[in-house]
Amino acid sequence: MDEPQDIPTSAGAAPEASEAGFFRWSDAVTAGHRAVRLSDGREVPSVRFGDYDLVGLLGSGGMARVYLARDPGTGRELALKVLSEEASRDSARRAMFRDEARLGRLLSHRHVVRLLDVGAVGGRPYLVLERVRGWDLGCVVRELGTRGVRLTESIIASLGLRVARALAYAHGLTDERGRHLGLVHRDLKPGNVMVGEDGAVKVLDFGVATFADREASTGEGWVKGTAPYLSPEQVLGYPLSGRSDVFAFGALLVALGLGRSPFARKTLEEVGAAVVAADLSREWEAISDALPGLAGLVLECCQPVPSERPTASELVAALEARTPAGDEAALEEWIGDVGPTLWPYPEAGDWPDGVPEGMRRTQVQRGLTPR
Repeated sequence: MDEPQDIPTSAGAAPEASEAGFFRWSDAVTAGHRAVRLSDGREVPSVRFGDYDLVGLLGSGGMARVYLARDPGTGRELALKVLSEEASRDSARRAMFRDEARLGRLLSHRHVVRLLDVGAVGGRPYLVLERVRGWDLGCVVRELGTRGVRLTESIIASLGLRVARALAYAHGLTDERGRHLGLVHRDLKPGNVMVGEDGAVKVLDFGVATFADREASTGEGWVKGTAPYLSPEQVLGYPLSGRSDVFAFGALLVALGLGRSPFARKTLEEVGAAVVAADLSREWEAISDALPGLAGLVLECCQPVPSERPTASELVAALEARTPAGDEAALEEWIGDVGPTLWPYPEAGDWPDGVPEGMRRTQVQRGLTPR
């Protein structure tokens, strides 16, 4: 899974962690920590974290880990994102986490992963998010690529339409007082789009998004995002707008068709140069072959000058015009066909490297991320 990069320009208590900071999952079981029953009827051992039962690790990034969790009151399965111990000691990263929490409270759209709860346990801030049972598009494309299988253009258009709807909503978002936020995701890429086993498509991870009154700031000379999906203005350090995400959207469409961003190169310097030049020439023949009906839209999205790109709302209109009626059913059918052939998504009991220190019952702060 690509991670954002900084580039220059319950009953019994859980077992205690060792001094090294980890205990093995087998230790949690040996210590007699209670089992919990999941929605599918399985009973699995859990680690209590505040008001939630953690039952597996879904993924990790530079700032946080995301756990498969269960609300013992409702039995609902959730995704619980916990700021890492190192990041918790960094005031700038804590500010970013608070910004993500504030933004999450405002976001409410069927194609955006929802924030359900915010709090902290033992000084470790957490976000509780809806759990999407499925796969991120980056993993889907890579896995199918190893088999020599490509997504069809109609499926890519259906996926793209849903992502575009999420962007159009986010770019028009207002705060509690009705003020336009000027929200820009800044890290749109296949790995930040989930597709559920039920056909749901949801954009996630607004952790590096920029918006009005954001508490955290990007340090001078540094850019937030994932290199092959940056816009020229991000690389150059110029002001951003919703059209910066539209540039990334064009690269995302290409990645769904070719399995790679059109700006992927061997070094960050080469990536930056390709992005600033909006150079599609190297991949244009392959793009035209894989996406004959969408190549023109890709070209419009990947213009070097932001004002020459469409808005996200214009993307929605363009994709709706070319997407046939019943595409939701077709997308669900595709997931039904492809999903069972993919590797299993992370499930309860998956703890590849143990459970981090601090995953134990302690005093809970609800509804806030502490400073």
